[in-house]
Amino acid sequence: MEDAIDFVVLWVDDSDEQWKKEFEEYKHEATMRDNESIGSVRYEEHGMLPYWFRGIEKFTPWVRKVHFVTNGQFPKWLNLDHPKLHFVKHADFIERKYLPLFNANPIENNIYKIEGLAERFVYFNDDMYVIAPTPPSFFFKEGLPCDSAIMTKTRRNRDSSYLSCIANDVELINRYFNKNATLLKNPTKWLNLRQYGFRPFIHPWWLIPSSKFPGFKNHHSAQPFLKSTFDKVWQVCEKELSEANTRRFRSLEDLDQCLFKYWQFASGNFSPAPLRKNRAYFDIKSDTPAILDCIKRQSSKLICINDANGADEDYLQVKDAFNVILSEKSLYEL
Repeated sequence: MEDAIDFVVLWVDDSDEQWKKEFEEYKHEATMRDNESIGSVRYEEHGMLPYWFRGIEKFTPWVRKVHFVTNGQFPKWLNLDHPKLHFVKHADFIERKYLPLFNANPIENNIYKIEGLAERFVYFNDDMYVIAPTPPSFFFKEGLPCDSAIMTKTRRNRDSSYLSCIANDVELINRYFNKNATLLKNPTKWLNLRQYGFRPFIHPWWLIPSSKFPGFKNHHSAQPFLKSTFDKVWQVCEKELSEANTRRFRSLEDLDQCLFKYWQFASGNFSPAPLRKNRAYFDIKSDTPAILDCIKRQSSKLICINDANGADEDYLQVKDAFNVILSEKSLYEL
């Protein structure tokens, strides 16, 4: 089906004994020793996954296939016989010489190789939930990913693998695209007051005649992609992406999914959409009351609950809130 849309979600359970054994075996390879790179916040599993599946079943019943990606582990309650569920192991689409991986970035970069993946798919982290009815047009219009091509300055930070990774993505985009030529080719996609509002266009980068993109505004939320974009980027940047596959743990040299997002911008393969409308983002440690309110009132279609070392009590409250709107088991659960 040409209009089919799939979902892809990555998951890890840090309590799994085999996972812990491998983590300890390879941990010495990590070039950064901070919590962002190898700390427990990257791998903790708080029992929230059932609500991810419940939200998908209830609010996006139109999804064709859910590709559930892990290193081979899966929760015992998961119904692997669900007709829409495709259980995918890293070894199914990543060369074994790169495994095991404890770095989500190279896993993201390779997801287009998942067998049977639709041309149009939405990539989720497991902390991104659908909490209200969401139509396909929220993610794709006229076959193109809905997204916000808004420029801003990207600042490299040698203490942050995430910010350095984003800067690496932008540098690679600037190697193959001229900012001014790109804007002239698709002006209504870049200068779209209806979708972006006026504020982004008073940014000085619109006035500087530089041929390079300074960077792009990001939202930490479910991301729509074209599989053909991944094909193209891998054809052009195979050397850099293959090298990125070798980094088991996060590093300052990483490339991530934003490279493909930005390539869609530069290629004009996107449909303009508001940056954060119906996309909520919260840190569980500091924003728990706001999270509970957003879920219970369903004031957004998507919510990202970032694990900021929240306490067990915080997660219990969030689960109680989810039970207000998603109390019934889904068919993805045994």
